[in-house]
Amino acid sequence: MKKSYPIFAILSFMIVLVAMFMGGESLSVYLDFVSLFMVVLITVFLLLTNYSPSEIVMAFTIGFKKEGIDKKELKKSINLFESLGKYLILSAILGTITGFIAMAAYYAGDTQNMGTGDWAGGSALAIITILYSLIFYLIIVVPFKNGLKNKLIEIE
Repeated sequence: MKKSYPIFAILSFMIVLVAMFMGGESLSVYLDFVSLFMVVLITVFLLLTNYSPSEIVMAFTIGFKKEGIDKKELKKSINLFESLGKYLILSAILGTITGFIAMAAYYAGDTQNMGTGDWAGGSALAIITILYSLIFYLIIVVPFKNGLKNKLIEIE
């Protein structure tokens, strides 16, 4: 992982924001805290089922280390980012299914359990969870996992 990673991660995120803005809608259309909490919290909680907080921090910090990298820790960090990627994808699928169920409940006439009584919340949950998961996957998981794999190749 290069030290310039944060700069390129921020630039990548800015490109996403610009694309959203150029789409003609307000950026607030893309903000859905339920989707964000669903993606982030489910992913973090599932990650904590197999890794301690110190192991998670170590996996992120080892990406920026130049020397003194233990091969075993490196492999464990790669595995952590592979797991993180899977959990992000699964949380997106869960959010999408949850959103579709909410939409189906509205169309089935079960507006009593919908809260707001429209299908927009369900559709937002269904689509935006995918968006958030992909953004996290592309900006965090892919660069760290590939950077760690490159370090492993250099060690071996």
